[in-house]
Amino acid sequence: MLREWSERDISIFVLRKVREELNYFLANGKLQPLPERQLIIEPTFDDAFAFLNEIAEKKTRVSVDIEMLFRRFPYTVALATSPSVAMSIGFGDYEGEHGAKLWRLLDRIFRNNNQIGQNYLGFDSHWLETLGFRVNTGLVDDTMVAHHVLWPELPHKLEFLAMQYTREPYYKDEGRKWRPSEGKAKLMRYNCKDATVTYEVFLKELEELNFPKP
Repeated sequence: MLREWSERDISIFVLRKVREELNYFLANGKLQPLPERQLIIEPTFDDAFAFLNEIAEKKTRVSVDIEMLFRRFPYTVALATSPSVAMSIGFGDYEGEHGAKLWRLLDRIFRNNNQIGQNYLGFDSHWLETLGFRVNTGLVDDTMVAHHVLWPELPHKLEFLAMQYTREPYYKDEGRKWRPSEGKAKLMRYNCKDATVTYEVFLKELEELNFPKP
């Protein structure tokens, strides 16, 4: 760190995390607990409908994240209602009337609800619009954009933001190394984790920006 200045800022963040952990351990005699998150995967139609309908009716702010199949096809979408709760829904998991009802609810949420996303304006929203959803980008808070404003000199990928703002252990390889042969459940769990972590990052960025929490 003393010799390679290009690594200095990142090293300071890491050492600060180490100091926080040490101070907590010295004060409490144990390590800090890791974040507890309810990651709902492979929901039934009834569970997915109830989850989405409540979001739509209450106009709940949601964090949104999509996952791609072979980097070419939108495969799953996760919506987090807080840093602790998210559900992942497969775009092709529901047929006929069930699929149509969920599709309409998702469209209603994307049009009317405040949304959070990591690179949402540059990636997710475009793919959602390709699927026919009407995304109201005027209601979007993008954590990557906020990080460019706050820390222009630092990396802006979610893996870095997660390290900077949360205590979530590194998990990004769970998505990068995923293969269809491993089953959709593993990808959906990763999808939910992205959405909840992004929500947590958003709240911490609001504090840094000195904006009131929603």
